[in-house]
Amino acid sequence: MGKPQAGSAERDARDLNRGLAANLLGYVLKLAQPAMLVWVVRMYGADAWGQYTVSEAALLVTLRVVLIGFDKTLLWWVPRMASDGGSLGHLRGALYGTLVLAALGALLIGTLLAGPLAAWRGDSDAAAALQWMAWSLVPMTAMELFISAALGKRRVGSQVFIRDALVSLSFVALALVFFYAGLGHHGLSLAHFASNTLGAVASGVVFVNLYGRKALIGRPERPPVEVLKYSLPAWGTELISSLSQRLDVFAVSYWCTPAATGVYGVVVRVGNAVRSVRRSYDPIVITIMSDIAASGDRIRLRAAFSRATALVMLTQTPIFAGLALFTDELAPQFGEGFEEAVLPILVICGFWLLNGAFGLNGLVVSGFGRSDLILIDLVISTFVLAVLLMALVPSYGPLGASIALGMTYLITNLIQVVQAHRLSGVNPYDRSVTRAAIASLSALSAGGLALYLTLDLPRLGAQLISAVCFALMLAAFKPHHMLLKPSGG
Repeated sequence: MGKPQAGSAERDARDLNRGLAANLLGYVLKLAQPAMLVWVVRMYGADAWGQYTVSEAALLVTLRVVLIGFDKTLLWWVPRMASDGGSLGHLRGALYGTLVLAALGALLIGTLLAGPLAAWRGDSDAAAALQWMAWSLVPMTAMELFISAALGKRRVGSQVFIRDALVSLSFVALALVFFYAGLGHHGLSLAHFASNTLGAVASGVVFVNLYGRKALIGRPERPPVEVLKYSLPAWGTELISSLSQRLDVFAVSYWCTPAATGVYGVVVRVGNAVRSVRRSYDPIVITIMSDIAASGDRIRLRAAFSRATALVMLTQTPIFAGLALFTDELAPQFGEGFEEAVLPILVICGFWLLNGAFGLNGLVVSGFGRSDLILIDLVISTFVLAVLLMALVPSYGPLGASIALGMTYLITNLIQVVQAHRLSGVNPYDRSVTRAAIASLSALSAGGLALYLTLDLPRLGAQLISAVCFALMLAAFKPHHMLLKPSGG
């Protein structure tokens, strides 16, 4: 059998399976992070962790401002980019322009805005943390662009091994080193800067290997008009999306105590163990969908979309099962008061499972070039989220934030299911997704029933029996066959 050609269903399947392999290896590398994160939070305390969580949220929103949408635009642009010097000049223009904006943003926050932002949330101590972290904007921007450029060429490993593994692990390791070096609460801010700098350097090496040194050295050129037309709505979409994704943190920070914000910061981090599975497929899927939209091959679209969705569901489910079984033991390890994180973690992770089943529809919409629809969806979802947060967080704190965030994502996903169907003209789900859903639900039900029937046993024994029943039921559906063989209509 010959090598799959660009723009083929065989290549789509190969790249998605390669993405699965990279993601699984990345999760193995990240297994050390939760234990180290427990150590970090216990050392610094809930208040300092809450300050860091809010400061990080503010920087991530600012990051979307300075990127001007080029991180997502590269996923659409690179597959269409001609391999000539002129295209590299346009790429340099995007890189240089965003890095200049990042430096200006860091200067503005570090000198003028940190104090007012901290005063708004009633925690003056957070100003110092934000000032120290502000300069992370420059390496964060470089890393986002380098990784997006690599993902545009379907190199999934750059995201998994650099941003998800190297940056995450180096942050917790450096935070511990700086704490024991006597840097106090500034250790978290310095660790954030240092870990993102490592990520920027590593992703820069990948970028140069893919595009050559000429992609960085030379005269920058303004990107083509069609690219700018795509990037502007994508910019608005990403900015609103980033703000929407952090509204929950800002709401908890505003209505609750710094300690409660620290608790919610742990909820977000642990919940991301489930959420990041689906998000890790976003770049490769949007690249494939952009390619398919240009060719008009609806059969290929359905096969690629369903394979990606099945991969996400069957990867998320075991992680969720593990959290459901052991969060009662995990959360209190972060320190006093963190047992309040148990229910919010389970709630938000349950919603992330639903996001895995429906969330990729938004990438079909983006792949068809309808960044305007994505922007409209986000405006609606941000409004819904704001209303739900105002209704739930003052009374229910972190739990209310988890419910509000999960409900908002579910509503948005369902809207995009309709949009994707209308744009593509096909139902993007095939039998492989149904089989994956049945396997996941059956395995979770078996594990839950086993846990219920063994409540009289010692807790660890009941947990182990539940885990075995879950694994046996999932294995009975032969998920490896579902993942490796071609999708069926």
